[in-house]
Amino acid sequence: MFLDGSVVENGCVIGARSLVPPNFKSEPYGVYVGSPARLVKFRFSEKIRELLLQLEW
Repeated sequence: MFLDGSVVENGCVIGARSLVPPNFKSEPYGVYVGSPARLVKFRFSEKIRELLLQLEW
């Protein structure tokens, strides 16, 4: 469930049945789960994430 005002960045994965609060700001390519949603890991290494952000695809 997404509450009004949350910001989800590129490449994020939000787990099923997670609660995304209004003040939520995610990291690009992060994996978020829980209630409230919290970062558990990144999908890629930091170097790969930086390259993907530079591509802006």
